[in-house]
Amino acid sequence: MRRKLHPGARTDLIDAQRWYDSKERGLGRRFRQSVDEGVARVMRLPLAAPLWPGIDTELNVRKYVLRRFPYSIAYLLQGDVITILAVAHQRRQPDYWLDRIG
Repeated sequence: MRRKLHPGARTDLIDAQRWYDSKERGLGRRFRQSVDEGVARVMRLPLAAPLWPGIDTELNVRKYVLRRFPYSIAYLLQGDVITILAVAHQRRQPDYWLDRIG
């Protein structure tokens, strides 16, 4: 499997990491570690996460929920390529990234 990171997902990650760092020293690093662990799991088991609700199943957009933080990793599975579309907060406009699919 190959991994691609949508530029918007990179921005999501940096913004959230900075926000957590502003709340508590080292918390941003722990958030980043949690995201990295989630991406590693997605790379190992790309079909294990459920399809993202409300999106056409043929698009094969999946949702991996982080364990320690209220974020999900939205990713698109196409052949042997996994594209990370977003690192999205679960309660703040969780579908803002939908235009990144196309």
